[in-house]
Amino acid sequence: MLSLYMSIFLVTLDRTILGPAIPVITNQFKSINDIGWYGPTYMLVACGFILLYGRVYTFFPTKPVFLSGIVLFEAGSAACGAANSSLALIIGRAMQGLGSSGIFTGAILIMTRTVPLHRRPMLQGLLEACFGLASVIGPLLGGIFTGSPCDMEMVFLHQLTDWRLHYLRRPPCPTSRREPR
Repeated sequence: MLSLYMSIFLVTLDRTILGPAIPVITNQFKSINDIGWYGPTYMLVACGFILLYGRVYTFFPTKPVFLSGIVLFEAGSAACGAANSSLALIIGRAMQGLGSSGIFTGAILIMTRTVPLHRRPMLQGLLEACFGLASVIGPLLGGIFTGSPCDMEMVFLHQLTDWRLHYLRRPPCPTSRREPR
Protein backbone atom coordinates (compact mmCIF):
# COMPACT_ATOMS: atom_id res chain seq x y z
CA MET A 1 0.00 0.00 0.00
CA LEU A 2 2.94 2.31 0.59
CA SER A 3 3.64 2.47 -3.13
CA LEU A 4 0.03 3.46 -3.87
CA TYR A 5 0.13 6.17 -1.22
CA MET A 6 3.41 7.46 -2.58
CA SER A 7 2.03 7.46 -6.13
CA ILE A 8 -1.03 9.49 -5.18
CA PHE A 9 1.08 11.84 -3.07
CA LEU A 10 3.55 12.58 -5.88
CA VAL A 11 0.91 13.01 -8.57
CA THR A 12 -1.16 15.32 -6.39
CA LEU A 13 1.93 17.24 -5.37
CA ASP A 14 2.58 17.98 -9.01
CA ARG A 15 -0.94 19.34 -9.47
CA THR A 16 -0.35 22.08 -6.93
CA ILE A 17 3.40 22.72 -6.97
CA LEU A 18 3.32 24.84 -10.11
CA GLY A 19 1.30 27.79 -8.76
CA PRO A 20 4.15 29.69 -7.06
CA ALA A 21 6.48 28.93 -9.98
CA ILE A 22 4.30 30.50 -12.69
CA PRO A 23 5.81 34.02 -12.37
CA VAL A 24 9.33 32.57 -12.63
CA ILE A 25 8.37 30.42 -15.62
CA THR A 26 6.69 33.35 -17.35
CA ASN A 27 9.79 35.51 -16.88
CA GLN A 28 12.10 32.74 -18.02
CA PHE A 29 10.19 32.03 -21.24
CA LYS A 30 8.97 35.63 -21.71
CA SER A 31 5.56 34.23 -22.56
CA ILE A 32 2.79 36.08 -20.77
CA ASN A 33 0.28 34.84 -23.37
CA ASP A 34 0.78 31.19 -22.33
CA ILE A 35 0.40 31.76 -18.60
CA GLY A 36 -3.12 30.32 -18.62
CA TRP A 37 -1.96 26.99 -20.06
CA TYR A 38 0.71 25.94 -17.55
CA GLY A 39 -1.61 24.67 -14.81
CA PRO A 40 -4.85 23.78 -16.62
CA THR A 41 -3.16 21.64 -19.30
CA TYR A 42 -2.28 19.06 -16.68
CA MET A 43 -5.79 18.95 -15.25
CA LEU A 44 -7.57 18.96 -18.63
CA VAL A 45 -5.60 15.98 -19.89
CA ALA A 46 -5.82 14.14 -16.55
CA CYS A 47 -9.59 14.55 -16.37
CA GLY A 48 -10.07 13.83 -20.06
CA PHE A 49 -8.25 10.49 -20.00
CA ILE A 50 -9.30 9.07 -16.64
CA LEU A 51 -12.30 7.24 -18.13
CA LEU A 52 -10.22 5.92 -21.00
CA TYR A 53 -7.71 4.53 -18.53
CA GLY A 54 -10.59 2.83 -16.74
CA ARG A 55 -11.35 0.94 -19.96
CA VAL A 56 -7.67 0.18 -20.58
CA TYR A 57 -7.46 -1.40 -17.12
CA THR A 58 -10.34 -3.74 -18.01
CA PHE A 59 -8.61 -5.09 -21.13
CA PHE A 60 -4.95 -5.22 -20.08
CA PRO A 61 -3.09 -6.47 -16.98
CA THR A 62 -3.16 -3.96 -14.14
CA LYS A 63 0.51 -3.82 -13.22
CA PRO A 64 1.95 -2.95 -16.67
CA VAL A 65 -0.74 -0.31 -17.24
CA PHE A 66 -0.08 1.24 -13.82
CA LEU A 67 3.67 1.27 -14.38
CA SER A 68 3.19 2.75 -17.86
CA GLY A 69 1.27 5.61 -16.23
CA ILE A 70 4.23 6.17 -13.92
CA VAL A 71 6.66 6.14 -16.85
CA LEU A 72 4.49 8.63 -18.79
CA PHE A 73 4.29 10.89 -15.76
CA GLU A 74 8.02 10.69 -15.19
CA ALA A 75 8.77 11.39 -18.86
CA GLY A 76 6.50 14.43 -18.65
CA SER A 77 8.36 15.64 -15.55
CA ALA A 78 11.69 15.27 -17.37
CA ALA A 79 10.28 17.10 -20.40
CA CYS A 80 9.07 19.96 -18.20
CA GLY A 81 12.40 20.18 -16.37
CA ALA A 82 14.30 20.29 -19.66
CA ALA A 83 11.84 22.60 -21.43
CA ASN A 84 13.45 25.49 -23.25
CA SER A 85 10.21 27.04 -24.46
CA SER A 86 6.71 27.60 -23.24
CA LEU A 87 5.30 25.12 -25.76
CA ALA A 88 7.68 22.38 -24.57
CA LEU A 89 6.55 22.99 -21.00
CA ILE A 90 2.88 22.78 -21.98
CA ILE A 91 3.48 19.50 -23.85
CA GLY A 92 5.36 18.12 -20.84
CA ARG A 93 2.47 19.09 -18.57
CA ALA A 94 0.09 17.26 -20.91
CA MET A 95 2.27 14.15 -20.66
CA GLN A 96 2.21 14.44 -16.88
CA GLY A 97 -1.58 14.73 -16.93
CA LEU A 98 -1.89 11.63 -19.10
CA GLY A 99 0.31 9.64 -16.74
CA SER A 100 -1.49 10.92 -13.67
CA SER A 101 -4.86 9.75 -14.97
CA GLY A 102 -3.44 6.23 -15.24
CA ILE A 103 -1.94 6.45 -11.77
CA PHE A 104 -5.12 7.70 -10.09
CA THR A 105 -7.33 5.13 -11.80
CA GLY A 106 -4.84 2.35 -11.16
CA ALA A 107 -4.32 3.18 -7.49
CA ILE A 108 -8.02 2.90 -6.74
CA LEU A 109 -8.36 -0.23 -8.86
CA ILE A 110 -5.38 -1.94 -7.23
CA MET A 111 -6.74 -1.09 -3.81
CA THR A 112 -10.17 -2.55 -4.56
CA ARG A 113 -8.63 -5.73 -5.95
CA THR A 114 -6.06 -6.36 -3.22
CA VAL A 115 -7.57 -5.09 0.03
CA PRO A 116 -10.29 -7.06 1.82
CA LEU A 117 -13.61 -5.26 2.00
CA HIS A 118 -13.54 -4.83 5.80
CA ARG A 119 -10.16 -2.97 5.65
CA ARG A 120 -10.91 -0.91 2.56
CA PRO A 121 -12.54 2.17 4.20
CA MET A 122 -9.54 2.82 6.44
CA LEU A 123 -6.97 2.35 3.67
CA GLN A 124 -9.04 4.39 1.20
CA GLY A 125 -9.17 7.15 3.81
CA LEU A 126 -5.38 7.06 4.08
CA LEU A 127 -5.15 7.30 0.29
CA GLU A 128 -7.34 10.41 0.35
CA ALA A 129 -5.28 11.80 3.25
CA CYS A 130 -2.20 11.55 1.01
CA PHE A 131 -4.13 13.53 -1.60
CA GLY A 132 -5.02 16.23 0.93
CA LEU A 133 -1.53 16.42 2.42
CA ALA A 134 0.08 16.79 -1.00
CA SER A 135 -2.42 19.50 -1.93
CA VAL A 136 -1.20 21.53 1.04
CA ILE A 137 2.52 20.77 0.69
CA GLY A 138 2.65 21.35 -3.09
CA PRO A 139 2.42 25.16 -3.10
CA LEU A 140 4.89 25.36 -0.20
CA LEU A 141 7.46 23.27 -2.08
CA GLY A 142 6.80 25.25 -5.24
CA GLY A 143 7.68 28.43 -3.38
CA ILE A 144 10.81 26.88 -1.89
CA PHE A 145 12.00 25.49 -5.22
CA THR A 146 11.42 28.72 -7.14
CA GLY A 147 13.44 30.58 -4.52
CA SER A 148 16.39 28.23 -5.01
CA PRO A 149 19.21 28.81 -7.51
CA CYS A 150 17.85 26.00 -9.70
CA ASP A 151 14.52 27.82 -10.14
CA MET A 152 11.98 26.12 -12.36
CA GLU A 153 13.90 22.91 -13.03
CA MET A 154 13.61 21.81 -9.40
CA VAL A 155 9.83 22.11 -9.54
CA PHE A 156 9.76 19.27 -12.06
CA LEU A 157 13.00 17.35 -11.66
CA HIS A 158 12.53 16.54 -7.96
CA GLN A 159 9.88 14.09 -9.17
CA LEU A 160 12.49 11.93 -10.90
CA THR A 161 14.32 11.27 -7.63
CA ASP A 162 11.06 10.61 -5.82
CA TRP A 163 9.95 8.12 -8.46
CA ARG A 164 13.20 6.17 -8.21
CA LEU A 165 12.26 5.54 -4.60
CA HIS A 166 8.82 4.49 -5.79
CA TYR A 167 10.25 1.77 -8.01
CA LEU A 168 11.81 0.19 -4.94
CA ARG A 169 8.27 -0.38 -3.62
CA ARG A 170 6.24 -1.41 -6.64
CA PRO A 171 2.51 -1.98 -6.21
CA PRO A 172 1.20 -5.45 -5.48
CA CYS A 173 0.11 -7.42 -8.51
CA PRO A 174 -3.61 -8.11 -8.16
CA THR A 175 -4.98 -11.26 -9.64
CA SER A 176 -6.13 -10.86 -13.19
CA ARG A 177 -9.53 -12.38 -12.55
CA ARG A 178 -12.46 -10.25 -13.54
CA GLU A 179 -15.35 -9.47 -11.27
CA PRO A 180 -18.72 -10.82 -12.48
CA ARG A 181 -21.05 -8.11 -13.67
